[in-house]
Amino acid sequence: SQASDTSAECTWESAFRASKWFTRGWTLQELLGLSSVEFYSREGKSLGNKRTLEQQIHEITGVPATALRENSLS
Repeated sequence: SQASDTSAECTWESAFRASKWFTRGWTLQELLGLSSVEFYSREGKSLGNKRTLEQQIHEITGVPATALRENSLS
């Protein structure tokens, strides 16, 4: 149902935003230095990549969306 889909989306997005991954020391270098970063749930379900989750990543980290689209740190 649409209601359960919305609830499930809120649940994964809340967990994604609270992920310890965003507090690790190498996170910024990984986000900016790698052309592709894939995100998965604990259960192994694909949540998306740094392009499809660009808005959420920007809101969590404060990194400008344009910087997330770049492929190198240079």
